[in-house]
Amino acid sequence: MRIVDIALVSALALWASDLRADDPAKTTPRRQYQQVLDDFGAAKRAFALRFEKASAEEQRRLFPTRFPGPADYYARLLALAEAHPRDAAAVDALVWIVATSTNGYDAFKERGVRIKRAMGILASDHLDDPRVGSVCLELSGAATPLRDEFLHAIHARSTDRRNKGRACLALGEFLLAKSETVAWLKGPSGEEAIRRAKAESPHRLPYYEILLREDPNVLARRGEELLERAIAEYGELPYDPTFRSNQGKTLAEVARTDLRRLRNLAIGQSAPEIEGRDVEGNPFKLSDYRGRVVLLTFSGNWCGPCRAMYPEERALVEQLKGRPFALLSVNTDRDRETLRRSIANGEITWRCCWESGVEGPNCSRWLIERFPQVFLLDHKGVIRSQDFPDKAAKDRLIEELLQACESEVRTSK
Repeated sequence: MRIVDIALVSALALWASDLRADDPAKTTPRRQYQQVLDDFGAAKRAFALRFEKASAEEQRRLFPTRFPGPADYYARLLALAEAHPRDAAAVDALVWIVATSTNGYDAFKERGVRIKRAMGILASDHLDDPRVGSVCLELSGAATPLRDEFLHAIHARSTDRRNKGRACLALGEFLLAKSETVAWLKGPSGEEAIRRAKAESPHRLPYYEILLREDPNVLARRGEELLERAIAEYGELPYDPTFRSNQGKTLAEVARTDLRRLRNLAIGQSAPEIEGRDVEGNPFKLSDYRGRVVLLTFSGNWCGPCRAMYPEERALVEQLKGRPFALLSVNTDRDRETLRRSIANGEITWRCCWESGVEGPNCSRWLIERFPQVFLLDHKGVIRSQDFPDKAAKDRLIEELLQACESEVRTSK
C-alpha cells in the first residue's frame, strides 16, 4: 500500500473512532442527539429480545424489571441542550424530553425536575420555534401539573401566530381532559384513587388537591371557548403533519371534531346509535341493549393493544354472566373471516358489530381516531365513562352501574 493510502486509511479510522467516542466534545450536537436516540432504541430491542427468549418462569421474574424508558436519557439530552443552546439539535433534544414525558406528577423527583427544566428552557428561549407549537399538541390528552403550567405559558406568551394557534387548540383540549379528571376525582371512583395515592403515590396528592378545588363545568366551558377561538382566529392554519390521523387537516377541522365530541360524546350524553351487522350478517343495534350496562369497545385484531385486552374482557363476560351486562365491540378488521376465526377459537366471546376498516360509519359517528377505545354506558344508554385509569376503576364503576340497574328493576316489580 502506498504511503498516501496508509495516511488516508489512518485518518478515516481516527475520524470513525471519534464518532464512537464517549466524549461529547468530539461529536457534533446533531450526532450526540442521534446517538441518544440510537442508544434508547438499542436498549428497548435488547430488552424485548431478552424477554422473548426467556422461559415463562423467567418472563414472570423479568416482567417487573423496568423496561428501558425515555427518562433514562433525559440527563444526556439536557446536557446537550445546555452545552449548545443555539444549535437546532438542542431544541430537538428538549422537545423529545417534553414529548415523551408521560408522567408529569413527579415534579420533585429527578425525572420530573429534568422535564420541568426542558419545558422551562423551551418556554423562555424558544417560544416561537415551530417545534414548540407541535409538541403542545402532544400534551393535550391528560392533565398533569407540568403540562398544565407549560401549555398555559406557551399560549400566553408566544408571539408566533402558528405556535399561538396550536397552543390555543392544545390548551382547549387539555382543559376538556382536565375537566373530565376533576369530575372523576369528585366521584366515587376518585375517592378510591385518592386513598390509593395516599398509600402508593403521595406525590400525586398536591395536584389532586388543586384539581378538587376546580369546577369541571367551568373548565369545560373554558376549553370550549378556546376551541371556538382556535376556529375563529387560527382556523386556516395547518394542524401538524406529524400526526398521522390529522395529516392535511386545519386547526379548524380538528377543533370542530373536538367540539362535536364534547357536545355528542361527553360523559352524561346519550350514546349515539351503532347500527350494522354482526359476523353472521344478523342485524346489530346498540339500542337493542337498553336495559343493560354496556361496555363498548372499538377494536380489531390488527391492533396489538386491542388483542391484549381480550383475556381480561373474556374474564369479565364470564364473571358477569346472569347480570344485566353486555360487552359489545365494533370490530374493524378488513376481512370478516378474521373476526369469524377469533370467535370460533374462543378468543372473542362477545358480540361484535363488524365493519370493514376504521373508516366505517360507526367509527365515524363516534369520532374514533385511536384504538382501542372504550366507553361504559349505563342501562339507560348514557355514557358514564371513557377509557379507564386502571382495571380496578373500571370494575368499580361497572359494579356501581349494575347495582343501580338491578335496584331499579327490583323497585319497579
